[in-house]
Amino acid sequence: MITETEEDRIQMVQSLGMGYRAQTPSGSADVIFHDTHVSVDAVSGFRMSDHSPWLKMTTQQATALQLVKGAAVTIINPCGGWVQYRVRDPQPDGTGMSRIELDSCP
Repeated sequence: MITETEEDRIQMVQSLGMGYRAQTPSGSADVIFHDTHVSVDAVSGFRMSDHSPWLKMTTQQATALQLVKGAAVTIINPCGGWVQYRVRDPQPDGTGMSRIELDSCP
């Protein structure tokens, strides 16, 4: 039986994250960052729009960075630019990974 380790998950995030990092006062970690606008035209013709930035990282790293609801997190892009967010909803998935829903800071 093959077991996935924390190091395996970290390497996966590093390879898919394209250089994005999350930084808090507790430290920083590589993340997979998603910040795109999605517009869906449902079958009924009703137009829905969603712009919900989120990041994916290991649950262990999310815990170490103290990414709990309301926590401030700075996302640093590969070019060195940054944007600050607040954690809206941390969602551990039970496999050692977490999806962290974010809100823009005013």
